Amino acid sequence: MNIQKETQYIIGICLLILCTILGIFAFSTRETYGSAIQGQEYNATSTASGGYGWGTTIGLIKTGQGSLGSIVLSGTSVGVLALYDATTTDVTKRTGNRATSTIIRGRIDSGQIAGTYTFDVSFTDGLIGVLEAGTMSTTTITWR
Repeated sequence: MNIQKETQYIIGICLLILCTILGIFAFSTRETYGSAIQGQEYNATSTASGGYGWGTTIGLIKTGQGSLGSIVLSGTSVGVLALYDATTTDVTKRTGNRATSTIIRGRIDSGQIAGTYTFDVSFTDGLIGVLEAGTMSTTTITWR
């Protein structure tokens, strides 16, 4: 009977040690290398100062569904940049002929200071950028 109690005592201590070790590994924090889950990273496109990266005043960034992450300005904006849920600026060629005012997803107005402007909004048809006035500082647009 004494041996049986000693065996139970030893098994209990071993289980306690095992649970402690498992608890340490289960609740330990892992080093984080980024905030996006693999496969959900943001893509980015940059335009040169003055909007020359578009080639014209209109730039098609992505077709199909996605999400606008942010617009990063490297300097103060002296232009107006609008981003729309569309693949064209021609209203008659848009899906459902939606009005321009209903599809705006992001906008940087003249006078915006350098920085990151986060939008985190979705789009369904595509993402198109329109330089409506002036020129822009070097701009980076992120999407996924």
